[in-house]
Amino acid sequence: MSRAGRALDALETTLKREIAAMERGDFETLVETRQKKETQGAELENALSENPGAISRDRLFGLRQLLDRNAVGLTAAMEATGTAAKEVIEARKALTINGKYGPTGKKRAEKTAPGAGMNKVF
Repeated sequence: MSRAGRALDALETTLKREIAAMERGDFETLVETRQKKETQGAELENALSENPGAISRDRLFGLRQLLDRNAVGLTAAMEATGTAAKEVIEARKALTINGKYGPTGKKRAEKTAPGAGMNKVF
């Protein structure tokens, strides 16, 4: 097998591992695969610059599909992490002094749900 073929195999394996890690929510593996993926991508690029015809168009198309799937997964993971972080920030705000006391320094009402109010008509 050519150098480019070995580089492509390694990159495909890493991408599949990364996709599986995203599906499991295994962020530690995502951190590990990031640098490996960059190194393997550079190796593939170098090998193809020396021998551009070493890999068939079909294999390159398969790589493109893996890269696209990987990008979609990473984007979704990033958005989910951002949403979770915002929720944690909001929850912390509610538990801090700023959440417990109003701008005048008086304690806020501790309603957990909006009330219907009291009918004061007699």
